[in-house]
Amino acid sequence: MSKEQSYVLKAWEVTLRKTQQAKKRANSVFGTVSVAPHTDHDVTSDENDDETTTNRNSLEEFYHAERVLPNGDYYTGQWYDNFPHGQGKYLWTDGCMYIGEWYNGKTMGHGKFGWPYGATYEGEFKSGYMDGIGTYTGPSGDAYKGQWVMNLKHGHGVKSFANGDAYDGEWRRGLQEGQGKYQWSDGCHYTGEWKNDPADYMLSICGDDALRELSSPGKSGSFFYLTNDDRYMIKTMKKSETKVLLRMLAAYYNHVRAFENSLVIRFFGLHCVKLNGPTQKKVRFVIMGNLFCSKYSVHRRFDLKGSSLGRTTDKPESEIDSNTILKDQDLGFIFRLQKAWYQEFIRQIDKDCEFLEQERIMDYSLLVGIHFREASVAGELIPSGAQTPIGESEEDAGHRLSRSEVDDLLSEPSRWASIRLGTNMPARAERTMRKNDSELELVGEPTGEFYDVVMIFGIIDILQDYDISKKLEHAYKSIQYDPTSISAVDPRLYSRRFRDFIFKVFTDDN
Repeated sequence: MSKEQSYVLKAWEVTLRKTQQAKKRANSVFGTVSVAPHTDHDVTSDENDDETTTNRNSLEEFYHAERVLPNGDYYTGQWYDNFPHGQGKYLWTDGCMYIGEWYNGKTMGHGKFGWPYGATYEGEFKSGYMDGIGTYTGPSGDAYKGQWVMNLKHGHGVKSFANGDAYDGEWRRGLQEGQGKYQWSDGCHYTGEWKNDPADYMLSICGDDALRELSSPGKSGSFFYLTNDDRYMIKTMKKSETKVLLRMLAAYYNHVRAFENSLVIRFFGLHCVKLNGPTQKKVRFVIMGNLFCSKYSVHRRFDLKGSSLGRTTDKPESEIDSNTILKDQDLGFIFRLQKAWYQEFIRQIDKDCEFLEQERIMDYSLLVGIHFREASVAGELIPSGAQTPIGESEEDAGHRLSRSEVDDLLSEPSRWASIRLGTNMPARAERTMRKNDSELELVGEPTGEFYDVVMIFGIIDILQDYDISKKLEHAYKSIQYDPTSISAVDPRLYSRRFRDFIFKVFTDDN
């Protein structure tokens, strides 16, 4: 897939949103335009009346009209009761054009929509949306013919790519999902279950845009990279981690298939390349979903294990920012989820930990990202009900999720798709304070100071088994420290300690 196709796909979605906004603006204009017939008051003859641009039918309600609207848009076609109704043509000032059927000011029935950059859609419309059977043709030659629901490919459809590839199968909310067949131009094909759009995946990983290095190697020595669209993360791996993933791959696949809301990190590819040169070193890397790929900015990040030894950031307070990974002893909040979500959270944490325990995995973490609905430009957190700091405008405060937006997320079924367990979850964070500086006290006492937040979280680092190196680490550190405070412990003990800690940090919002 070319870089141009990637831009076209993105531009198409953006234009769709703009077009819907334009339609809404147009619909509001229709309701205010007078539809009195255009007449020439200086001429009274029937002959001149017939020459006017507005021709009423016998009912004197349903007639042909031409309108140049105040916003510059143009419509010509059948008109009824202040709205386009019947066959008509609408031209937006941005160059978009629709020709087809209308009903009370909305595209309804069969029609054709064109974008200024050359893309077209021809098919069924419903209430202003592409909805039903239709064909979308992109400017580069890509084409989709099949079912649509509210501007998204949904149901059965066939997509032909400009490079000769083709997909014939099921779609869900705009992505290939369900049973389908992908045919490559070289004759290779895959038939079966789809959970991710391979075209988008290949564009993200293999496109012309450069990868972004996320950070320098940490204790593990791994390098991390993000794709340009933030959807995927690439991590270099040790040979031992690769062996663990291959060993547990079947069980991992069955687990994430059985539990759609699993919080375990999603793996999409495992690869190995041999570098040129005298050593011909092998570099192994895994491609994962980026947990923090969200429209909400992350103000605080926590890596939580439930152990206390060494579980604090080594940065001074002045250097901590939104990209700093804070740890267990840096945590100063408990998180309150709505009761239904909390119950699902408890069930899923139990299931995920049981799976990891069975696979003899330990040293995993719950990575938590927090978007505070009220935060200043300087990063200061504003408790619920507090006002924007003096001297700072609402524009300066950056994008915030308003209280009404959070309410909408929960009350409107059309927006539920953006929420799933661990993704874009509205919650409340309550500030806590420790009574003393003891390392054993990981969760402080609630203070009653609340913050409205949106949460993103998932279980990461699941490729460390309890091998001989970890057993030796446990034996050595147990001589110097409390055995329950160190990370390297038996998977059964690790799972129990992890859950005990997480269930203290998360609670229901009663």
